Amino acid sequence: MLLKKGDKNEQVRQLQIKLGVDPVGTFGPKTEEAVKKYQAANGLTADGIVGDATWNKIMGTAPVAPAAPYRDWE
Repeated sequence: MLLKKGDKNEQVRQLQIKLGVDPVGTFGPKTEEAVKKYQAANGLTADGIVGDATWNKIMGTAPVAPAAPYRDWE
């Protein structure tokens, strides 16, 4: 997951709902500021960019583990 200023989609709207920002679906300055405040308050890098760690913390979801490599000899 990667959301940043300028993005426009449903994930941005979901993020805005969780952060208490008007859910317009566009990642603008108000969303960026709310993300930075959330990140700073939760021990994350306060860069205003929503990567996997920020998304999972805000949404209350666990990170997805990478798939094990395929081995055809087993």
